[in-house]
Amino acid sequence: MTQSKCIEPILFLTACVNPNGMAYTKLNNPEVRQSQYMYALDWYLKNTTFKILLVENSNCDFSSEYKDHIRSGRLEFLTFNGNGYARSKGKGYGEAVILDYGIRHSNLLKVLPTEEVFLIKVTGRLICKNISTLYARYHNKNIVYANLNKDDWNGNIASSQLVMAPKSFWEHSFLPKRERIDDRMYCHFEHILYDSIMEWRRSGGRHREFWISPMMEGVSGTSALKIENKGGIGVVLRYRIMYILRRFLGYRGYENPFYHGQPKSPIIV
Repeated sequence: MTQSKCIEPILFLTACVNPNGMAYTKLNNPEVRQSQYMYALDWYLKNTTFKILLVENSNCDFSSEYKDHIRSGRLEFLTFNGNGYARSKGKGYGEAVILDYGIRHSNLLKVLPTEEVFLIKVTGRLICKNISTLYARYHNKNIVYANLNKDDWNGNIASSQLVMAPKSFWEHSFLPKRERIDDRMYCHFEHILYDSIMEWRRSGGRHREFWISPMMEGVSGTSALKIENKGGIGVVLRYRIMYILRRFLGYRGYENPFYHGQPKSPIIV
């Protein structure tokens, strides 16, 4: 089957500078978080050619630092008050709100038909060092690219740090389910992402995991732990073995560092 390359890939960076007491979020310092968002954004502007949509949901506007990029049309920066929901629902719900707001309000997205837009969604404080290599290989209009794993409760999840998918997937499969995200009931963004991918497949869409390991660097907002994948030989070999087990044998090994130490039962907040 010949791949059909989308006309316009958009790098969608999700951001929340001020979590303001968000449940299950250890990294809460707004100054530290903003510096990390800016560091990642600077990296993407320098090291990729993608048009970038950054959406921030706590009304923290640092767009003045990027006037030239915004003026040129390379970057669109949106900020809004999107943290008015119950804090106990968690940051995953907030990220879904960010996606919804960006898709509904972005001028970058409005100028193109939905079927011509391919969103490369990355958690905004993380840098995917091989993002251009991944897009060169993974860009089919009808495929959602995301790795599938298990959580601490043996439930199915899709890793959310990097998801490459048609805009229509987010609009029609994921966002209609966003109200189900609730950390109190250990139903996270990643669980709903997995369910959405399964629905996408049932409706005729396709899904693939990454044969090339995403080389992610940054700090987890959940645990405040450093994330770094340097892509050494041992790491690559282990990743490829896991890929084969997941794709051909249905194995869903525990691979998501963001879930380490999460409670094993519903949380009362």
